[in-house]
Amino acid sequence: MAGKKEKHQKTVNFETQKTEPKVEKKEQPKVEKKSVHNTLAGQETTRQFCLAVSEERYDDAYELTQITWRQKYTQDKILPIKAFGEMMGKGFEVSLKKRISDMCYLMQIKSMNGKFSVKVIKEIEAYKPHPEGYWGINPLSIRKM
Repeated sequence: MAGKKEKHQKTVNFETQKTEPKVEKKEQPKVEKKSVHNTLAGQETTRQFCLAVSEERYDDAYELTQITWRQKYTQDKILPIKAFGEMMGKGFEVSLKKRISDMCYLMQIKSMNGKFSVKVIKEIEAYKPHPEGYWGINPLSIRKM
């Protein structure tokens, strides 16, 4: 019976010549840490955007917008940002309202003039959300709550 295989074969580790069963190590998931980092980075981008708007540094705020939005809105680019600044006022606080995906969060902005929501999106280039991309605000997503 040289051509037939036995039903109960053992796996041999040729480095140690032992037939010990292989035990896989379970590692802690890294997704949670990445999500926390993503949330904080998205929140910080939103905070920097609001700070620039409240200080009427509209060109700086424009640089913190979403890549897709910047590519699409090259003329009158400051208008929606300036309009948000007039609605928001000076003081503000930013917090996470909802995680839409790993690359898109809905942030909440509390100001003296009310509450607002805004999407912050992580893109590597226009129309391409990507984990290695850059966070940017979509000014057209700003809504008063």
